[in-house]
Amino acid sequence: MQLIVFLVEVILIFFYLQWEELGQLIEPSNEQYSSYYSTDIIGNDILKFSISMKEKDKLAVLKKSELINEVIKYIPKIDVMSEIFRNGIEDESDFKDNFIEYMESLHFKYLGEEITIEEFQELIKNPKNIHCLD
Repeated sequence: MQLIVFLVEVILIFFYLQWEELGQLIEPSNEQYSSYYSTDIIGNDILKFSISMKEKDKLAVLKKSELINEVIKYIPKIDVMSEIFRNGIEDESDFKDNFIEYMESLHFKYLGEEITIEEFQELIKNPKNIHCLD
């Protein structure tokens, strides 16, 4: 009987830990930037950038977000990357379009063998200047 109780407790603890881990994955990755997150109708996190927000601040939030990790998973599939990025950000400025152009320019550099896939991933994950397309 004690063995059964012990096994039930172990199973409950296991499921509790799995649930906690899932909860952490769903929450925005950084408390400092949580005010920039919104949730869409199906429960996905959306980054919300105001038009008055500076580009460097948008890049800082983006670097810490799960969105950028999701985009990186699909390198070098630029159509999927762009779609994920478009759907993951609400922005009234031209930041979203500029970043997509930046990703496309990196994609062309990758196709032209000017950069490796690792460099592609690093430049997406840590963009310094999205307007410098050279």
